Amino acid sequence: MEKELYIKPIKNLLYLMAVLWIIHVLSYFLPVNKYGIIPREISGLPGIIFAPFLHYDFTHLSTNSVSLFILGMFLITMEHSRSYWIVSAIIVLGGLGTWIIGRSGTVHIGASGVIYGILGFLIVRGLFKR
Repeated sequence: MEKELYIKPIKNLLYLMAVLWIIHVLSYFLPVNKYGIIPREISGLPGIIFAPFLHYDFTHLSTNSVSLFILGMFLITMEHSRSYWIVSAIIVLGGLGTWIIGRSGTVHIGASGVIYGILGFLIVRGLFKR
């Protein structure tokens, strides 16, 4: 029974990885990378949601995919029932932070903010739970 609790989130994590790669392939045919976060511009606000799914090149995507998968597995293992809410909060808060303090005139893309957010959450959780 306990094993079944982890199967669905792990499958969803693998589906997320597939979506990241599919979107990246599509970015070679469609101009989707312009939908990243554009700091302090109203037109850049939708990028808060879209930016973690967009990547500059295959190296950027590969490194983010590996990190996201490893940290995602730790997060699912430790917080399986709350992992979706935690990642959603990290995406929104990290995206807003980038929108507020990011370098203007640029488009910020990638899942690095989500990765560092998960890492920060796991470190803080470890400090408080011991």
